[in-house]
Order: sequence, then C-alpha cells, then structure tokens
Amino acid sequence: MSTSWIVLLLSCCMASWFAAAFPQQAISKTNEPQTALSQESSSAATDNNASSKNTNTKLSLAKNDLLLDTLEILANQSTDILHTSNNLMRNLIAELKVQPNRTTEIDSYIDRFDQALKHIEGIDFAAEQPQLEDIFASVDEIGEIFYDIEDMDDGNDSEVLQRAFDRVGAESIDRQFRENMEHTLMALAKVFDGFVNSLSEVDRQAEYQLIDWFERFQKEDDFEEKLGNLIDEFLKFFE
Repeated sequence: MSTSWIVLLLSCCMASWFAAAFPQQAISKTNEPQTALSQESSSAATDNNASSKNTNTKLSLAKNDLLLDTLEILANQSTDILHTSNNLMRNLIAELKVQPNRTTEIDSYIDRFDQALKHIEGIDFAAEQPQLEDIFASVDEIGEIFYDIEDMDDGNDSEVLQRAFDRVGAESIDRQFRENMEHTLMALAKVFDGFVNSLSEVDRQAEYQLIDWFERFQKEDDFEEKLGNLIDEFLKFFE
C-alpha cells in the first residue's frame, strides 16, 4: 500500500518495549528523598563513605526520574495516537462495511478494528494513575493491524483498503502522526538535556555511556534512526 504508517509502527514498537520492560505496578516517582538526603548530608558531612553513598543515591534517583519522565512523554504520545486512531478506525469500519461483496479478509480487518476500539474504550484516560500498560498495549495492537495492512500483497483487498484509507483522509492522519512524533522527540530532548545538565563531573564519568548516547541522540537528524536508538539502547541503561 502507498500510505506510510511508519511513525505509528515505530511508536508502537517503542511503546510495547516500555510496557514489557516496566510494568505499571513497579513505577513510582518519589518526592521524599530530597529531604532525607539533605538530613543525611548534614549529619554525616565528614564521613566519606556516607558522602559517596549520598552521591550514588542522588544519581540513582535522577536516573529513576529520567525514566519516569520518559515514560510520561511516551504515555502522552501514545494517548494522542489512540485518540487519533479511534476516529480513524471508526471511519474505516464505516467505509469498509458499505463495500459490496466483501471478502473474509476485509471482514477480519473490520473485526480487528472493532476489537481495538473496544480496548480503547476500556481505558480510563482520566485516571489519577495512568493505565500505562493498557495504553501501550492498545497502541501496539493498532500498530500490528496497520503493519499487516502495509505488508499485504497487491490485489483486490489491498486496493479496497487503500481506497478506504484515502476516503477517510489518510494523508492528513499520517501528517498528524508525524507531528506527534516530532513533538515527542522535542520533549524527550528537553528531558535528556535537563538530566545531563544536572550531573556533576563525577556523575558524568560514572554514566559516560549514557552521556555518549545522549550526544548521539542530539546529533541524529533522522527521527526514525532516533527511535531505533531509543529502542535498541535506551532501555539497557535501566536493566
């Protein structure tokens, strides 16, 4: 098919990696350690071991916040994708259902779109604790559907789906996905810059591999390559 859904596919891949690696129940951002660390520092100012432990703890907390901020950005991105995809799939179902002499394959895509919509409807986007696993899983599910459509052999079913995409404004939606990714990458860059700038020289030496990754991330102009770097390398720093 001629329509490109690469942004959504890459987004889904990234989302599924994060969902698998960081279950929601294991995620917690703590605001208390700053006070505890200040007390520890003042009570053991002359103790080198305590100072070293304090530094390591601060670095660990900073990395934890980096991860959670990254997850929040990806969750927001994925939520936007789901809202856009929700309208897209409803319109596609309406278009496909009026097609005469539908094949079983077209019907199967209608069923898959319908099932994906039900999963989206089951997500409480207003919940105080974001349902990250459900959000990421739904994005991944939609990505798999679009991937299968993109991978179809040329033929009547492929043409039917392509025409349906064209009628619901596929180019405009594709542009929305791309703009979504551009904003996501800008937000990630801001978070990464903030983390790097907060590090002491000692911390920079301890996390030199992560610093090197950030520098390569900044220099890379191809957003698809950036996503590849995120998927392939970023998670390794939090294993």
